[in-house]
Amino acid sequence: MRVDDQTVSRCLDRLDRQIRDPAGLDLRAAERYPYRVGRMTVELTADDDAVVPYAAVSRNLSRTGIALLVGQFLWPGTACRLTLPSPYGHEETVTGRIVRCRYLVGSSSVYEVGVRFDRPVNVALFVPRPKSVRILLVDESPVRHELVAGFLEGLDVDLLCATTALDAAAEALKHEFDVMLLDLESPSIDAFLVTKELRGAGYLGPIVGLAVHTGPTLRARCEAAGCTGYLRKPMTREKLRGLVTSIVSEPVVSALAHDVALTPLIDQFVGWLRQQARQLSAAFERGEIEAVQRIARTLQGDAGSYGFDPISEEAEHLQILLELDAPPAQLRGAVYELIHLCRAARPATWETGDPVPDADAAPTPA
Repeated sequence: MRVDDQTVSRCLDRLDRQIRDPAGLDLRAAERYPYRVGRMTVELTADDDAVVPYAAVSRNLSRTGIALLVGQFLWPGTACRLTLPSPYGHEETVTGRIVRCRYLVGSSSVYEVGVRFDRPVNVALFVPRPKSVRILLVDESPVRHELVAGFLEGLDVDLLCATTALDAAAEALKHEFDVMLLDLESPSIDAFLVTKELRGAGYLGPIVGLAVHTGPTLRARCEAAGCTGYLRKPMTREKLRGLVTSIVSEPVVSALAHDVALTPLIDQFVGWLRQQARQLSAAFERGEIEAVQRIARTLQGDAGSYGFDPISEEAEHLQILLELDAPPAQLRGAVYELIHLCRAARPATWETGDPVPDADAAPTPA
């Protein structure tokens, strides 16, 4: 393209503000997602089978097609090929056909091109989508519930509140939460007992304690009970928003997810990973170190084979800590980081907003 990046950016912004055009690519039935990955190349196949490359800039992506900006007119109906980069460390080459090309008035020499893919792609592999953060607040005071809700207003947060230990346990075991906030100083809730019982029952999510007085003694009690951390009171908007930011993590996607032949195997493996996460938590909380080591060794060997290298690497790290007889707090951190990665793994067929497979229904991979 013979235009500078600033001009291209202005064109993209203007297009995104415009009402959808009544014809062409903008009538894709599949939902479109912003996909600005910078300069890329679209290769057109000429009548004599020669491949002609053209510089392009991506605009948006759907399961069935992509919108691009190019520096000259490209004929609709022409077969093409392009490589889609993913933020998860891999690329996928797709083929398709140009279905639309229009000049952008006032842009000097920029055209918007619509490409329809020959086969659908998994948008979730290329377009990270923020998900709502689910928080369970366990605090006996309804007034503090309202205060925390006010602090989190404007963020994409789904806040659920519990006032008793019984309610907290019921909600925690019924739903998956990104984090549980637990008042450690509540006179009517034995927070350490609640934490210990939840861990024993297989609750895998992060549990963060809230307390005024912090120090080595509190840290030791938190770690012994199964907390993954704590925040010092008074609670502030900045502390809570910082916590939300810290727990928002990207999904763990297999580097082999683009291989259609492996899709069902990867999907099955993701369900098995979640089974392993539960078994790992149960073994650690019961003090069964040999079982923890065995599960970590299995994860290290299998996860990388299915393209989940971060899980394999964290499993190896946990084994090293076990061999070094690391302190319990350090082991707990490594165990729950590995559990976190296993829970964050996504199937190859995962689309934004889809739930992951049911761990209890997933068969063990061969």
